[in-house]
Amino acid sequence: MNRFAVFKTLKRDIGGINKPLASLGLFKVWELLFGLIPLFLYSLLVNRVLVDKHIDELWLILIGYLAVFLFATIGIAVSKTFSNRLMLKYEVRIKRKLLRKFTSLELDVYSKYSTGEVKSRIEQDTSAAGNFFITHILDF
Repeated sequence: MNRFAVFKTLKRDIGGINKPLASLGLFKVWELLFGLIPLFLYSLLVNRVLVDKHIDELWLILIGYLAVFLFATIGIAVSKTFSNRLMLKYEVRIKRKLLRKFTSLELDVYSKYSTGEVKSRIEQDTSAAGNFFITHILDF
């Protein structure tokens, strides 16, 4: 299965995560842009200040670095807030769904699983699905 097929399968029965995922995608673009601006500022520092000896432009470059740092930090903080909300919402919905499936099993089928095994499966499957969104969708 490719990433998109797994993504569709994981979100099929869980509604309300498209907008937060889109928001997180925009914040990833935000982080990418503010990760590239320091490269441009560094080239200005080398070319204009060090090579061409325009020391008066140093203040603009320093202010640019500070602005990039502030905007990148704000983007990361807001992104983490959205990410934590999304993951909490997603984990609760997945756990509910898994618990409903386990409670709807026949007694003879359910008795084959130990309590620890059921709990372990629910926890591990939920965290694996949540990590998929972050690692394979947003970070990719």
